[in-house]
Parts: sequence; C-alpha cells; structure tokens
Amino acid sequence: MSDIDLSSPQRDLLREKLSKYCEENFELELEQFDAEFFVDFIAKELGPMFYNAGIDAAIATHLAWGDRIQEEMDLKKSTSGRSINTHFKQGYNATSFIISRVRGRKTMSLITDLPAIFDHFSAARQQGFLTVMELKEQNIPLVGTYCTFMPQEIPLAAGAVVVSLCSTSDETIEEAEKDLPRNLCPLIKSSYGFGKTDKCPYFYFSDLVVGETTCDGKKKMYEYMAEFKAVHVMQLPNSASDDASRALWKAEILRLQKVVEDRFGTPITEAALREAIILKNRERRALANFYRVGQLNPPALSGSDILKVVYGATFRFDKAALIDELNDMADRVRQQWQEGKRLEARPRILITGCPIGGAAEKVVKAIEDNGGWVVGFENCTGAKATERCVEETGDVYDA
Repeated sequence: MSDIDLSSPQRDLLREKLSKYCEENFELELEQFDAEFFVDFIAKELGPMFYNAGIDAAIATHLAWGDRIQEEMDLKKSTSGRSINTHFKQGYNATSFIISRVRGRKTMSLITDLPAIFDHFSAARQQGFLTVMELKEQNIPLVGTYCTFMPQEIPLAAGAVVVSLCSTSDETIEEAEKDLPRNLCPLIKSSYGFGKTDKCPYFYFSDLVVGETTCDGKKKMYEYMAEFKAVHVMQLPNSASDDASRALWKAEILRLQKVVEDRFGTPITEAALREAIILKNRERRALANFYRVGQLNPPALSGSDILKVVYGATFRFDKAALIDELNDMADRVRQQWQEGKRLEARPRILITGCPIGGAAEKVVKAIEDNGGWVVGFENCTGAKATERCVEETGDVYDA
C-alpha cells in the first residue's frame, strides 16, 4: 500500500480525531500512547483506506494491542517497512475481537449480555474491514454491492465474499458534486463520494462492484464510477409479472454469472449455485426470525437495537456463525419477553422507504426519543430482503 504524505494541517486534524475518539470511547488521553508513532502508523503502515475510512477501528486495533505497543514501536525502529500482518494473524484481525477487548469484554462466543451483543453487531461495519483485509491476503475475491436486487448467490457460488458498500453519511457529497449533478439524491452522491475518495474500505478492496438500474441517478453514478473501478450493471425489468420481464432478468443473471466467472477464473456449477441459494435462504430466515421480535407487543427491543443487528449483519462474513447467533438472540429475546422483560407501551411505528443505516439512523432516534417505538423496517435493510426466499428446487436460474 502506498504511504500518505500528510501535511502539518492534516497531521493536526488526525491527532485531533484520534484524541477525541480515545476520550469518547475509551476514557483515555492520546498522550498515554506515543501519539506521533500512532499518526505515522495509520498514515504510512496501514494505507489510505484506514486513514480515510477506518480511523476509529485503527485506533481500537492499536489500543487493543495493549502490551504489544512497545514491541511494535521497537520493531519499527529496528526494521524497515516490515508488515504488521503477523500481528493481525496472531489474533487481532477477528471481527468480534478488536473493540470488545479494548472495552474489557470477551470475544463474541463468550458475550452473554444481550445489549453487549447488540453493540457488537453495531460495530460490525467499522470492524469488518479488518476481516476483509485478511480475506484479500488469502486471495478471496470481494464483490461490492449497493442493492438487494443483486443476486448474491452468483458470486458466493464462485467462492467470493459479498459486502454492502458505504453510503452512510454526507461527508463525501461535496466531492461527489464535482462530477455528479447537485440535484441527485444524497444517497447516490454519498455512495459515489465514498468510492471516489477511497473513504470506504470495502469499496477500496472490492474486485468488482455490481450495480443495478434502479433509477436514472444510479445509472449515471455507475457510468462515472466505471472510470476508476471495475463495475458491472444489471438491467432491472420494470415488472415482475410478465414473461418478457422474467426472461430479461434470467438473462441478466446469466450475464452476471459470465462476468464473475471471467473475472475470477472460477466456473460456477449448478451444484455450487444451489448450495449458495440454500445458505442465503438460511440467512434470510434467521434475519426474518430475529426481525419478527418486533411483533411482540409491548416490544421486547427498541427499534435501535433491532437495527443494530439487522444492519450490522450485512458486515458479518461467516454466514454459518451469523445464522446461529441470530437464531440464538431471537430465542433469548422471546424468552426474556415471556419472563416479563418488556418495554413500556408506546405508539408502534413502521419505517419504509430508502435503506436505514449510518446517518439515517437519526430517523429511528427521533421517533424513539419522542415517545414511539420503531417495530418494523419495511425497506431493503429489513423486510424486503428477508421475507421471501429463493426456490431451492428446480432450475436454479428460474429460482
């Protein structure tokens, strides 16, 4: 990875961000560690995607090393450009480990308190890029996507990992507007901006981005994005009920399969595709099972806690472990509800529309800070992605 030549103002800004993060999340002062080494560590050793998008997780990683900080400092003094990968492989790259160790928790398998588990899922997006980094070192392909219309089973059948790409804040919109029309929706401009500026580590590591023609704005975004990233755009039919539309979508699935096979050099068999369908259906059912705890009245969980899990699950890449955790959480929530652990009765709110995650979580907070409970998410972060499974028998391409 290339070094970043930080100017003095940039270094000052980075120090300020590091100090604020340490104080807010760990009740520590940056000066308790070697601040200048820390800045160099992020800027030069970890590369641009950490400086731009992973400051919080990089800090957590560094702090998690604890007694290895001095060891790493001595290592840098005695070697030139040595990789830190050996440290990652000694246990500091696990998605469930980094933040939890710093805050005095145990690994996910030993976390038994439900609120702590919800926080673990909430931190999944920030921590997940460490796992992605390890996957890339193992030469496992990464496919980025923005929409649930993309059939994830295709890249999964080729041995790739699928990840949702960042569009979680407005910080990159100004940069996006240098290319895109200002009147495009913020979601599109944020998505493009995170990719253009390398502020999304998942985009940075993606070998292929699969887009879709959900609107004219996204089509324009993918047109510009293709200038600096490998992009494949799927043509969505305007209807799901007529034969012509179904034929178009089947052809698009086959076209995506050909693109994935050619790019990664891995033939996709029908058997592998069927296995991927079954795995994704298990994940859908587990997510729906957890999501439906919102049906309990009065609620067992706040909408904020439901969202932490449902959104955070998209950044968990061990699907088998994720499925078990989701089902276990749902069972425990229902059991505690039966035992009388319930929230107060309030108006019950259903959210629909665009995806909820990142900055858009303020909508949930506003509702629940003002006397309501969000009990359902009828959007592509929630019900739309989980309520319907893919047919597991018959022609895999008609499924």
